[in-house]
Parts: sequence; structure tokens; C-alpha cells
Amino acid sequence: MRSILVLDMDGTLYAQNIYRKACKKAAENLKEYLKSKGRQDAMTMELFERIAKHGKVSSTVNMLHESSRLEKPGLLNAAYDLHPDDFGIGNDQRLVDYLNALKGRFRLFVFTNSPLIWAGRVLRELGVDQVVESSRWITFESLDGGAHIKPSKEAFELMLNKIGHRPGEIIFLDDSQECIETAQGLGIDARLICNDGHDHNVHSHSQSIYWELEQLIEGL
Repeated sequence: MRSILVLDMDGTLYAQNIYRKACKKAAENLKEYLKSKGRQDAMTMELFERIAKHGKVSSTVNMLHESSRLEKPGLLNAAYDLHPDDFGIGNDQRLVDYLNALKGRFRLFVFTNSPLIWAGRVLRELGVDQVVESSRWITFESLDGGAHIKPSKEAFELMLNKIGHRPGEIIFLDDSQECIETAQGLGIDARLICNDGHDHNVHSHSQSIYWELEQLIEGL
């Protein structure tokens, strides 16, 4: 019996186009930080686009840590010197109501590659922190200090160990096909989300976060 609901955050609990805007700003922040440290050579155009176009912020921080020898906390703090309301991330009462409706049936977790500083700001702005307590936020720091992040198998194994449940007990929602495939390979009921700001995506096999949560509520 599935009793655990694990939610990705960026691009899942709020729209993907908003996340892309935040990533572009994160890339610019990192570029300026590296320049201030005299390591502007470390931010190649390839790495800049890896963040700005593909949303790979945390994994790029890991790469920059290795190449520049700058500490991860400094890199993360620079990248995520962001404020959710600058990107239109605000209270989502519909999302909060749906999660509250599911809370009695499922234990809820958030599973994100983002660090706690960004996850906390976003979840508080959305109102999700009132439903999913911070002890159930699995962030960059929880994943061996970012040594293993999604979509790696190791990241999902760390998540499973942290929540203490078998894969067959879990429903996992994420906007990344790679993450979905890794989770399914471990026996998790993983469902692809397309959070484009609309309720349904009729041209894809993915569905919106609202639609998926509605289906779970109907099954209570």
C-alpha cells in the first residue's frame, strides 16, 4: 500500500518557466562571484548555459567546486542569492489545500537538488511549509553534501534511507524524465509532471501537479 508522497520542488511545485528565469539569475550570480574571487575563467560558456538553459544549478556548483577549489557553501550562497517573489513565486492556496487533503492519507516529503536556503524560501512563499514540515525536506545538504544528486541512483537510495520506507510504498512526482526513469528503476511509482502553468498538457503523457493531486484525492 502506497503511503508516502514525495514531491520534487523546482519546476514541479511551481512553473517550469519561472524556474528557468531563476536559473538564469543564478548563473549570473555565480559568474559575478567567481569574478570577485579572481576565478572568472572557471565559468565557461558551457557551464553558464548548463545552468541558465538546463537548470543544472547544483550539479554545476559541484563542478565549479572541483575546478575552482572554492568552497561549496560560498558557491551555493552566491548562486541562490535569489528571492522567490522576484520571479512571481507566491502563495499557492490551491496547492496547499490539495496537500492538506492528502496529509491524512500520505506522509509528505519534498525531495530537491536545491540547497536549504532556496528550498526554505520557496516552500514558505508557496505556503507548503505549513503542510510539509522542514524535517521532511530532503535537500542538497541531505544528499551527502551534494555528492549525490538527482537523477543519480545514489540520490534516490539516500532519499529512501532517509524516509525509511520501501520503494513500493512511495509515489514520486517530478518534472524530469531522467528522475522518473531512475525512480521507476528502483520500483517507485514515479509520475512525470508538466508544470507549464496549465491544468492539463494534452500533447504529452505528463500531467500537471494539480491534476495528479486531484487524482490522488479522488482515490482517498
